[in-house]
Amino acid sequence: MVFVAHVVYSITMIFDVQMLPILMLSAIVLGSLILFVWDKLPIDGVAFLVLLSLLLTGLVPTGDILNGFSNPATMTVAVMFVLSAALQRTGIVRHLARYVYVFMGKSK
Repeated sequence: MVFVAHVVYSITMIFDVQMLPILMLSAIVLGSLILFVWDKLPIDGVAFLVLLSLLLTGLVPTGDILNGFSNPATMTVAVMFVLSAALQRTGIVRHLARYVYVFMGKSK
């Protein structure tokens, strides 16, 4: 990620300096999407790389880099991950899937 941002920085030296933050952010977003789809790194590892890239490129100030974790929406998503994992481990998801399969019938 940082390498991609460095390459984008080098390219922008040719272009307008005002485009630098936009191109760097675009490179970080594109790199993160590629890493998410590639699925060779864990999701939390990719998220950490994005945070690190934003910090090292200076796109997000040091004091603001972890402010997203104080947002209630972030905590809601985290709780939903925990609940879904708990439901899957207890077998409730499998039971509900069987019920839906029987209720809906076989597809043609």
